[in-house]
Amino acid sequence: MFRYVRALVNWLAHSSYKATPIPLNPPFDPSDLTVVIPTTSLQTPTLHAVVRSILPHPVHTIIITAAGPTASFEISPFQAAFTDPRILIIHQDKPNRRQQTAAAMSLITTPLLLISDDHTFWPTTPSFLPTLLAPFTSPTIGAVAPVLSAIHDPHPTPSWAGFWNAMGCLYLWRRTHEFLATNTLDRGVSCLSSRFFLIRTAIYADPAFLAEYLNEYVFWGRVGPLNVDDDKFHTRWLATQGWDVKIQYTEECVLDTELGKWPKFADQVLRWNRTTWRSNPRALFTERSAWRRFPWTTYAVLMYSFARFTLFYEVGMAWLLDAGLRECGLENWCGLARVLLVVWIVGMKGLKVEGYFRRYPADLVYAPGYLLFGWMCTFVKVLALLTCWNKHW
Repeated sequence: MFRYVRALVNWLAHSSYKATPIPLNPPFDPSDLTVVIPTTSLQTPTLHAVVRSILPHPVHTIIITAAGPTASFEISPFQAAFTDPRILIIHQDKPNRRQQTAAAMSLITTPLLLISDDHTFWPTTPSFLPTLLAPFTSPTIGAVAPVLSAIHDPHPTPSWAGFWNAMGCLYLWRRTHEFLATNTLDRGVSCLSSRFFLIRTAIYADPAFLAEYLNEYVFWGRVGPLNVDDDKFHTRWLATQGWDVKIQYTEECVLDTELGKWPKFADQVLRWNRTTWRSNPRALFTERSAWRRFPWTTYAVLMYSFARFTLFYEVGMAWLLDAGLRECGLENWCGLARVLLVVWIVGMKGLKVEGYFRRYPADLVYAPGYLLFGWMCTFVKVLALLTCWNKHW
């Protein structure tokens, strides 16, 4: 019941999601935005493509915070390639995403801050930023995030590369389904993705925020300061400080991002699961504001994250069904019952991703692998628990 009540309610809530419309007199426009992009290399084609996707939009400033031993030598070639006066570059020796974003705060004069990573591409539609800014009409909104979509690469079907690309696409598709559902029901969101979000500058530049952000420790102060888990920190801070988050989803607010390449994607899944084990207990048992402010998100995401062992659930359901029928002397019904159970499990999984397979029907060849991948993630989750003190990217 715990699992399927959650799935059905989320499906209904997702179906009733509504975006915030652009107001007649918006309090902010794109010139009120400063963009911050942390990166470790200024010479990658991907970063250059990201910057080119930003430049047509009338943002105030673009601050690229580069880090690493080679980045300092790449500043001049980058500036020769990009001469737009809105672009500023700052550099530090050691890569650290938290320190890199914090270093940009002294240069920001706009009321809103937009953090974008170096693998997420902006859409070209002029209404993109006005649509994203619309939720800030409410003074309780502290941050806004769009919907992220993994780039669907034209791999041969079937293929190893195509399979992992599909897994990355499906990961973000499921995540979007969950975010829109919880945000509709109680305005909650389990994780404000650091790949792209807008936030009020006053929140991020607050000395209290920066002190905690740059000095976050876990396991009773034994592990840290953390470089990872910055997205979860943002989410928890907004919740504890009384701010709301809006997931803004329209056709104009979907950003393409790179995800789903082997073996990088497998490493990312492991790192994300470690983040869950480190951060969700803090939200539930240390900070505790989520219980009061976002009860459905707490139930459907934060609590469920400790029980999301798909393989164990489904094997256990099959065993209990079989054992129950045999106990009642209904052995002859076991075969039919198993078939119906499989149909139920597959059908419930399909609720969240049927839209993806309608858009990319050729990827149905990967559907059995998708189910196996869900089982594999059970062991990844166990491994993440056993190694959750690992705080490296």
